[in-house]
Amino acid sequence: MNQQALRRIPLHKLIDLKVDFAFKQLFGSERNKHITIVFLNAILARTGRDTIKERLYAPCDSRSWGSAQASSPRAVAGS
Repeated sequence: MNQQALRRIPLHKLIDLKVDFAFKQLFGSERNKHITIVFLNAILARTGRDTIKERLYAPCDSRSWGSAQASSPRAVAGS
């Protein structure tokens, strides 16, 4: 999306990623896997052979936030 298009979108229409549900929807879904990998590499400042290449799901305790989510993302660094 270009800068002009972003300027026309009112802030109240954007997703607040500080909200746990929104964060999980963006970074925890399989269809956004590439976004998650790019995000993790950027915040962890990983480059070259040290970059995260794949994101796997592992079982987690879902009792604290609902049974609809049975797994959480885990990042795997490249070899």
